Amino acid sequence: WEQLYPKQSYPPLAVIAYGKLGGKEMSYLSDLDLVFLYEESKKYSSEQYLKLIQRFNSWTTSFTGSGSLYDIDLRLRPDGGSGLLVTSWDAFEEYQTERALLWEQQAICKARFASGHTNLLKKFNTLRKEILCKKRKPNDAKTEIKKMRERIYSNKNPQTEIFDLKHSHGGMVEIEFLTQYFILTKSLEATELTENIGNIALINVIAGLNYIPKRDAKILIDAYRIYRRLQHKQGLAPETPGKVSYDEVSDIPSKVHEVWKKFTN
Repeated sequence: WEQLYPKQSYPPLAVIAYGKLGGKEMSYLSDLDLVFLYEESKKYSSEQYLKLIQRFNSWTTSFTGSGSLYDIDLRLRPDGGSGLLVTSWDAFEEYQTERALLWEQQAICKARFASGHTNLLKKFNTLRKEILCKKRKPNDAKTEIKKMRERIYSNKNPQTEIFDLKHSHGGMVEIEFLTQYFILTKSLEATELTENIGNIALINVIAGLNYIPKRDAKILIDAYRIYRRLQHKQGLAPETPGKVSYDEVSDIPSKVHEVWKKFTN
């Protein structure tokens, strides 16, 4: 901002992190899922915000002799790829409360205020909690989450002879989606589930509230730890990024998939 507009003070802007950055679970090959918000002010124009975000994206994704710093994914902003690169707070709030689909509310589970103006920090945290604590019919939420899981599986089409740590049956997506199912259906009565404390800690909270048996929680947590370790390992030697042989995971995926089916069928 200082380089683009040296004579103007820094504006009321915020960076919201989703995905692995939002959940504080970055791995070596993670991209950055970001949403940029601003609070409307007569001192600044939307064109200025847009130019700033374009410059930021250019810097962080530029290819150098050492590679590029990060890939950035902005598709979680309101209206996705057809939406503006930077969104006013009022438009973001309206979208999230009136038009967002369940999968977008799933994404809010891992969303976090990463940087910016304190006014927007308070507003975002309040809105996030309100969204997660909305009253939902568990069966409707279950149906939508299953549909999204099946859609991701079909789009990614993981090979059957090799285990995709995220997308194969019994992979990380099923663990994360199951956690998000309980967040979206139980936060109204158990607000501790709205805390963004990481998947493993949230599974422990869910088990502590007796929503799932401790035995099932242990299966999910042990699997998630192993998958994360393998994910880091693959990130350092990315010939087949995110994929390992079934020998490396043994019967873990089948156990996770059984827990998934137990709570989603």
